[in-house]
Amino acid sequence: MGAVIGWSIAVAVLLLILFAPVGIRLRVFDRGGCSGVGQKSDPCADRQVPWCICLQILCFFFPLFPKKKKRPRLRDYRIKHLKKEGARLRRRQRRMEKRRARRLAKQKKRRAEEKKKKKLDKENKITDIPAMLRLVTRMLGAILPRTGKYFQIRIKRCTIRIGTGDAAQTAICYGTVSALLAQLLALLRSSQTVTKNAEKHVSLIADFSGRPSSFSCDIRATTSLFAFLRLFFRGAGIYLDEKVRQDAKRSDTQRAAKAAAEKKAREDILNELMGS
Repeated sequence: MGAVIGWSIAVAVLLLILFAPVGIRLRVFDRGGCSGVGQKSDPCADRQVPWCICLQILCFFFPLFPKKKKRPRLRDYRIKHLKKEGARLRRRQRRMEKRRARRLAKQKKRRAEEKKKKKLDKENKITDIPAMLRLVTRMLGAILPRTGKYFQIRIKRCTIRIGTGDAAQTAICYGTVSALLAQLLALLRSSQTVTKNAEKHVSLIADFSGRPSSFSCDIRATTSLFAFLRLFFRGAGIYLDEKVRQDAKRSDTQRAAKAAAEKKAREDILNELMGS
């Protein structure tokens, strides 16, 4: 009975890890940073920052950028602590010097090897570029139409205020940004990446009062470990398939070149024999 309960708990924890929503939340505050009003779990609520990126797992927030400054502690300025810190810094400096010496030695060795291998086949260089473009096209064609299955973007607030000081320039910038924003939202909607009614939370304002342009947003991108693994294995499969095709094509080219060289060598030998 205890083993069954243990296995059930392990399976439940594994499913929670695989399917728990993991999100990256980006917030940009308009003029003056965060106002300090927020929930207790909000990592940006207790400090004035112009922007904040947080990792959200379920209902827990972990600030990524900017890092919270450490408060000075009195014990950090005691004589014993300063002596230990000085010794630690000296040891660290010695380790860094050894690493730098090893890195320089490796760089010299690598440069010597690169000088020996300078004669590369130009045809391979030329054929690598189309192969790379073909690989990128295949991966984008397979991933972009199904982006909505892998992660979702939720726009809670996005305000773009355009102001240049010149009314004509402001109108031109407003039209350009409006067209680009409409195209971007249409692309995200076609791949089912953004949630429904995302346009209602996007505001584009033309400010003719002479104030500078500003931007503020609260955007959250959510995925799960299972979706990320699906995306990773799908991309890896396409990459390996393209690599196998490229290697097979290269080997066929090498075999054809070898056969042509052998044929030419036989013809040269026959010509020499006929001439003698």
